[in-house]
Amino acid sequence: MLPTPRTLRALATARLCALLLSAAACNKKAPPSAEAAKSASAPEAAPVATAAAPASADTPELIKAAEAACESGDMTACSNLGGFYLSGTGVARDAAKAATLYDKACRGGDMHRCSSLGVMYARGNGVVKDLSKAVSLFEAACHGGDMGACSLLGSLYENGSGVSQDAGKAAALYDKACQGNDMNGCFSLGEMHLHGIGVARDVAKAAALYEQACKGGIMRCCFNLGVMHHEGSVIAKDTVKAAALYEQACKGDYMKGCYNLAVMYETGAGVSKDAPKAAALYDTACQGGDMGGCFTLGMLYVDGPGVTPDVAKALALFEQACQGGFTEGCAVVAKLRAM
Repeated sequence: MLPTPRTLRALATARLCALLLSAAACNKKAPPSAEAAKSASAPEAAPVATAAAPASADTPELIKAAEAACESGDMTACSNLGGFYLSGTGVARDAAKAATLYDKACRGGDMHRCSSLGVMYARGNGVVKDLSKAVSLFEAACHGGDMGACSLLGSLYENGSGVSQDAGKAAALYDKACQGNDMNGCFSLGEMHLHGIGVARDVAKAAALYEQACKGGIMRCCFNLGVMHHEGSVIAKDTVKAAALYEQACKGDYMKGCYNLAVMYETGAGVSKDAPKAAALYDTACQGGDMGGCFTLGMLYVDGPGVTPDVAKALALFEQACQGGFTEGCAVVAKLRAM
C-alpha cells in the first residue's frame, strides 16, 4: 500500500480524547486516513461494458431494429442488443440472453464483446462461472486488439485466477494495454513498479504511469500520485501539487481525494488553511460513501472548527460511520450514549 497522510488523524484523535474518551482509549492507534491504491494482490475489478443507451421513447423501436439487424448478421446490432438486455434498458434485464448475443457478436469478430463475455464468465453473470473460459476469451480479444482485454487478462495472471500465477506475464500484459492507451493497464503496471512485483521496483516509473493514467481519467491514480507528493517518502514532497491532484480526484468523484483534500484545508498544507472548506469536503466525502469523512465531520461538530458545534449532528454522523463499518464511530457512539 502507498503511505497515507496521518496528520489529521492524530489531531482528530487528540480532540476526541480530550472531549469524550478515557485516557486508556486515547492510547489506541489513531484511525487511518483514506487508503490509497489497491494492493497488487487484489486488483480492482473492471466494469462490464453494456453499450446500452438510456431508455427513451425511441428505445422500443431501436430494440426492434437491432433484433432484425442481428438476425440478418449485423454483429454491431447483436452487440448493442446484448447491451440492452444486460442493462435492462427498454427490456426486462436478461443476463443470459445478453451473454448469448455477446457470444454471437464475439464469434462474428467483435473483440470488445469477446472481452465483455469474458467478464461475464469470470463473474458468473448470465453464465456458469468459468475462469478458464474467461481466460480464453480475454486472450482472443487481447490478440484481436482489445487493450482492455489485455488488462483483464493481466489481472488473472497477477492473481492466478484460471491460470498459473505469473507476475511477469501480468506486467507484460499491463504494459501492452497501457501502450495501447488502456489507462487501467497503466494504473496496474504502475502498481507493479511501485511494489516491485513482476518487474524491478521503480518508483519514478510508477509515478509516471500514475500521471499518465490520471490524465487519462483514472481518478484513483490522481489520488495515488497526490499521496506520493503529499508524503514525500518515495518522490519529492510537493504539497501544492498533492492538493491539486486530490482536488482533481475529488471532482472526478473519487471520495478519498475529497477526504485528503479536506485534510490539507484543515491543516493548511499546500493550501491556505480553511476550516469551513475542510468541513464541506468532509461532508462531500461522507455523502459519497467515505465513512472516514463522516467520522471526522462528526468530530468537527463536537467542538466546532469550521462548523457550528452540534452534538446531535455529531452523533448522527458517528452512527452513520459506525453503520458503514468505521469501528471508531461505534466506539464514540457508545461513549456519547453513556454520558
